[in-house]
Amino acid sequence: MNDLLNESGEAPASQQKTKLLIINNTSEQFKHEFKNVMEELSDSIPYISGEDLENWFSHHPPMTKEIVEKYNTIREQAKNFAHYILENCPDSAERCLAIDKLRECVMWANTSIACNGDLINEEDS
Repeated sequence: MNDLLNESGEAPASQQKTKLLIINNTSEQFKHEFKNVMEELSDSIPYISGEDLENWFSHHPPMTKEIVEKYNTIREQAKNFAHYILENCPDSAERCLAIDKLRECVMWANTSIACNGDLINEEDS
């Protein structure tokens, strides 16, 4: 029979206590490390304000001809790249994902202009 188990197949009480002590200490150490990681992460997570939500969920019509041109250029360049992908990648789920991600990229690029268009004007001046 295993030296670590008694006749009924259980660990002796002293070993069971030792296991619980190790588990409890590990648990406390884990809690402490988890807390530290979460504190570090909270510093890197951006704060979302009510003003952010108003901006993100509002319609942003292009205010200038230049902004419309930026939207169109982003879409045109992405379309050119999408054609390149279609011509050079095998018909596959991955190719579909590449095109989907490119569409998403266009959306986020144009959203960055729509939601932060005032920053573009500041940079140009």
